[in-house]
Amino acid sequence: MTDPRDSSPDQRPFAELLADVAAPIPAPGGGAAAGWSGAIAAALLQMSAALAGDDAAATRAGELRQDLLDAAERDLESFGPVLEVMRRSSQEADQRRADLREALQRASEAPLAIAAAAGEVAELARSTVARTSPAVRGDVLTAVKLGEAAAAAATSLVQINHRLMDD
Repeated sequence: MTDPRDSSPDQRPFAELLADVAAPIPAPGGGAAAGWSGAIAAALLQMSAALAGDDAAATRAGELRQDLLDAAERDLESFGPVLEVMRRSSQEADQRRADLREALQRASEAPLAIAAAAGEVAELARSTVARTSPAVRGDVLTAVKLGEAAAAAATSLVQINHRLMDD
């Protein structure tokens, strides 16, 4: 198993990324997994739209795929500061609480970006279904479902972070 911070996910075999997700370490976790799932959805949409001759949708899907990969990469480092604050002594309770709120707010940025981009992938894929050939209709429908799931998962992570801010 490699330290996920040692190399960019786009430079590593998929099986290695999955092994890192399965490892008993905090990252990569749900945020990166949601981002990668959204990027897969965007890639399926990009392929399906290109085959349907929808250059605008294919181009946008490519942009969203990169946005999702970038956000997943940012997410790999986003929760470390939260864990550092949580390990601090409770003797500094007021400062710890303020630092935790700030760390959780920052840790929510990547999942928020993932939710927005994955949601756009799902919407764009949904609008593309009718224009695709039956040969790739399953691919674009998969893009819809993966995009929806990635957006929902990332939204849940943000909600969890916000609930932790209130505790």
